[in-house]
Amino acid sequence: MCGRIIWFELLIFCYFTSNAGGNGEFGVAGVQQAINIRKAITWDEDGGYLMFCLCMGRFGNQAAHLLGAISFAKAINRTLVIPPWRTYRNVPFTDWFMFEPVIEYHKAVTMEQFMSQLSHDYWPPNERRGYCRAPTDSSSGCGLKKGSPFGPFWDEFGIDFIDDVYTGLSYDVHLSSVADEWMNRFAAKDHPVIALRGAPARFPLLSHNRHLHKLLKWSAPIVSIATDYTQVKLEGRSYVGLHLRIGSDWQRCCEHAIGERSYMESLQCLEALQDHVISPDICYPTSSKISNQTNQLLALNPHIKDIYIATDDVHAYAKLHLTFDPQVTVHLFNPERPQVDLFILARADVFIGSCVSSFTAFVKRERDTLRASSMFWGIDHSYGPNLDMLP
Repeated sequence: MCGRIIWFELLIFCYFTSNAGGNGEFGVAGVQQAINIRKAITWDEDGGYLMFCLCMGRFGNQAAHLLGAISFAKAINRTLVIPPWRTYRNVPFTDWFMFEPVIEYHKAVTMEQFMSQLSHDYWPPNERRGYCRAPTDSSSGCGLKKGSPFGPFWDEFGIDFIDDVYTGLSYDVHLSSVADEWMNRFAAKDHPVIALRGAPARFPLLSHNRHLHKLLKWSAPIVSIATDYTQVKLEGRSYVGLHLRIGSDWQRCCEHAIGERSYMESLQCLEALQDHVISPDICYPTSSKISNQTNQLLALNPHIKDIYIATDDVHAYAKLHLTFDPQVTVHLFNPERPQVDLFILARADVFIGSCVSSFTAFVKRERDTLRASSMFWGIDHSYGPNLDMLP
């Protein structure tokens, strides 16, 4: 028989039915972690606070921006107000990740902590100012709430801004003079809270900040769902993990990438290959290319009989899986839970991902921390773990 498609909706239903909180998001374990971080916190009078909307792109982009922002906050010695993830609503950071590893690295509070425990006394509505390098246009100033998702992000916390402050400064704090200028010109006593429209970070993630991925430790609910899946459906067997970024929107992005070396996260695979540029096979491989590269990998690993796929195009996948070795079982999780995909892909025995994609970049960084190698579509090369990422 052709490869079987395994859906896991029953487990999802059982998990959320038995564990979900009032909003149905990752259940009691996530609520418990939120309770654990609701400790009394004191105002950082010396360093001040840094907050922003984590509003650029999908989850992979947001994660890259967050890591850059952690580096920025540490460089200018401000307490980082960790924003929620942004989907169609705000999702608290602690729903998906543990808070403790971040505060062990640098002083931080969650946005929920800040607004419930500190804002009333130290950041009242009549003192809330938005900061930016320069006006976005002549009519809207910094425009912290202009458009979506920016407006809805701040509205969920009841935040409005009375004025704008133009900094004229970049976020390139790896240059020591930039960090000093931020601290000298915007001292905490005069600027206790710096609120920015977006993350103070470059995209793609700068290479010297990749090591900060070690701070992103999955929350108990994510670990539970993912391990339940692998234990029940894979039964501890070895598996290949594939990330297929093959949606129509991605195809349009790739049209701009062909022939370039640096586009989105492409340097994660091209940095070490000086004679390579982005090709169609690297950015948007055809079904036959995907099938051939996967089947070649399986031939080299005959003990592996399971493939786990994360994709942005389930319809294309439904045809693609028929081209794999018929002795192999193909697994697909709920496409609406990409965080679970990321956890499972990072722990695959062998992984192939999309060189240009920030989603794959997240998996690659996590596999680095786990001392696992990675591969990419269209490249005949295996990438060992980045030594800078190892604990």
